[in-house]
Amino acid sequence: MHTIRIAEILIDALREHREKQFVEMKVFESDWNDIDLVFPNERGDAMLRCSATKIHKTMLARAGLPYIRFHDLRHTAVSLMLQNGVPIVEISKYIGHARVSITLDTYGHLAPSWHSQAAEKMNEILTPQTISL
Repeated sequence: MHTIRIAEILIDALREHREKQFVEMKVFESDWNDIDLVFPNERGDAMLRCSATKIHKTMLARAGLPYIRFHDLRHTAVSLMLQNGVPIVEISKYIGHARVSITLDTYGHLAPSWHSQAAEKMNEILTPQTISL
């Protein structure tokens, strides 16, 4: 099992979702199969993959967003973290990669500023210092 910490805004959204789910549970009371899923089907059972894809497409369309595969949300999250300065080691652990090298191989091209940051840092390191004798 891979446990992660998530943003407060997501926790709030999931709590709101759970409250709506309780309403559905009461409507289907005798037919509801409560197996503690976050996003079950309308009877509490595991959602079929095709249903999840259909819901994902519908939500994107309602939001006026272009279609992307569900898995691409993971790539988007990593891209946003990289663009906002989250260290690659932390991202790698967060998304569950066994090694940082996997994360770097997959997402390293998204951080071109690393090259300029490295050059600037080397410039600072190698800048001659004046010493009074």
